[in-house]
Amino acid sequence: MELKGILDAARQETRPIYVTIWTGDLEVPFVLPSIREARRYQFLLEKITDSFSQSIIYEQIFTSCCLDKELLKADIPAGISESTARLVMWLSGFGEEPVEYLQAQFEANRVNTSDTSIVWAMKRTICSAFKAYTFADLDELDYSTLVEIFIQAEKVLLDAGIIKEEYKLKKPKDNSTQVKVEDLIKQDRKDLSQLNAPLPPQRLQRGERPPPTKRRR
Repeated sequence: MELKGILDAARQETRPIYVTIWTGDLEVPFVLPSIREARRYQFLLEKITDSFSQSIIYEQIFTSCCLDKELLKADIPAGISESTARLVMWLSGFGEEPVEYLQAQFEANRVNTSDTSIVWAMKRTICSAFKAYTFADLDELDYSTLVEIFIQAEKVLLDAGIIKEEYKLKKPKDNSTQVKVEDLIKQDRKDLSQLNAPLPPQRLQRGERPPPTKRRR
């Protein structure tokens, strides 16, 4: 499938698009079935044990999930459709070692939805304030509109007392900055040895002043 075809499919699809590349640089773009559809396919695959009938089921999975309609009409190498269908089922949680795959999905999504992901943080805030919105709804918005609705959601949560102050973005720390002794006193008992300060490493107690330094004559 050419790049233009993939872009056209991306504009029409709201689900994540996967692309697998088989021997001969054959690219197969596809989407995953719904959970209900995947369960039905898995039920049929478990009940029907003969290989011929299973190949028909895998062909149906391939036909319904493949986005390249021209590829469906083409004479593709044997085994491509079934291998792709098996991959679809594996990505849907019905393959071998489903627990390990699910755990990997957990970890990947926890990274994507961490507090460092601004878009996900805004979407969570909006859905908390406005129950009618879903994540799928918000994905259809442009970035400017998303920010505008986020500010309105922030105002609602502030007025309700759910949050105490406006959200503030954390700027990345610059480790190359030299720390002065005056700034060190304002820190919350941080280890001087980690700050490249001109004083010997020591730990200050809260409210305690650093020892005086001698001036060189």
